[in-house]
Amino acid sequence: MDQEGEAIGFCIGFELPPDNVTYHRPGIYMHRLSVHPKYRKQFVGALLQAEASVVCFDRGLRYIGPTAEDVVLYGQTNDVPENAHMLAFYRDAGFEPIGHKPYADRVDVVMQMTRQSFAESRHASLRRATLVVE
Repeated sequence: MDQEGEAIGFCIGFELPPDNVTYHRPGIYMHRLSVHPKYRKQFVGALLQAEASVVCFDRGLRYIGPTAEDVVLYGQTNDVPENAHMLAFYRDAGFEPIGHKPYADRVDVVMQMTRQSFAESRHASLRRATLVVE
């Protein structure tokens, strides 16, 4: 929210059970992240994504249940040259490509983030640098 109480961005995710085709581990699928155009290019999206990731890793899987492994986060986006900026955003967040998912009109690259890959990411570094300790 901005100082006037208007939304400047949002991030939506949901728990995703494995389908043994594309998603091999239970995890949280980061479905949508959007930032108001007025606030783009100001690291709002990176900080929003980083904070959402921290919440997901800390929250765990409530509906699917505990797993023997840490929670993973999934994301996907259209695998076309015009989308290179989004693929770079995902990589900067700590996501790593794990495959492709075909649709009738496109092919998406599917990515996975672990707690470790997030901790080593540019977005996590930015989050650490902007945290205010009281």
